[in-house]
Amino acid sequence: MKNIIKNRSKKDLYYRKKGFFEICDILDKNKIFHFIWGGTLLGFKREKNFIKWDWDVEIGLYQKDILKNWDLIIKSLIGKNFKIIFLNREQLKIEVVKYCPKKVTKFTISGWRFDFLTQNYIRHKLNIPKCFFKNMTRIKYSNRWFQCPGPVEKFLKYNYGDWKKPLVSNDKKSYLSGMFLKKNFWIFYIYLEKIKKKIFI
Repeated sequence: MKNIIKNRSKKDLYYRKKGFFEICDILDKNKIFHFIWGGTLLGFKREKNFIKWDWDVEIGLYQKDILKNWDLIIKSLIGKNFKIIFLNREQLKIEVVKYCPKKVTKFTISGWRFDFLTQNYIRHKLNIPKCFFKNMTRIKYSNRWFQCPGPVEKFLKYNYGDWKKPLVSNDKKSYLSGMFLKKNFWIFYIYLEKIKKKIFI
């Protein structure tokens, strides 16, 4: 895992930007609401660019939107010559690459479930209070605006604590806050979906 946190070249970051814009164009063209989060949002806010040592680009969708448009998104990505490297409908996750190998940049499209018990939007061991989605805002990068949870600085503080201090690591426990990274009911919802399928098929 050490090689994924080395600094990327200007060429690598150019192609990261190019691939990212192409994915956003696909989602925009098909009117699929999406937002940036994680290291992508952190980089746009702190560095005004992608983080050089980061290895992936995170694009978020609501659960209903990724499921409703699952086949369309995949077909559109393949049509634009993206290579699918991981697909899991239950995990609400699509991972693709283009222009660069996976160890340089992978693009992750992730669905976020709403947990009625905690009032958080969740992924596996990731938790975001709904207030950040109610205050959805925008951030500018390369003369283009992107939706993101807000207020941005409060959201980043919730995610990372001292988000203004760069930390080079691939260990999530070292750079994510204990509020953001903690156990949740993600697996429960996956089992629930499996039960629903068996009942209604």
